[in-house]
Amino acid sequence: MATTPKKKRRTMTAKQKRDAQASARKHGRRKPGLWENVNASKGRGTKAKRPPKGRTRPGKRSREKKKS
Repeated sequence: MATTPKKKRRTMTAKQKRDAQASARKHGRRKPGLWENVNASKGRGTKAKRPPKGRTRPGKRSREKKKS
């Protein structure tokens, strides 16, 4: 039986890494956390300047206060 080729892991670009590190430093951390990495890979800047690239936190909408 043939083995399946290993899937190549996506790595962040140098710019994304810098963005994530800058965000972490703003929050008093040396190393970026998961959400800083996620957000950096989605692109930095104001929402008006770039098209939306999907929600970064799945399930967030369902946790918000529901209107009766």
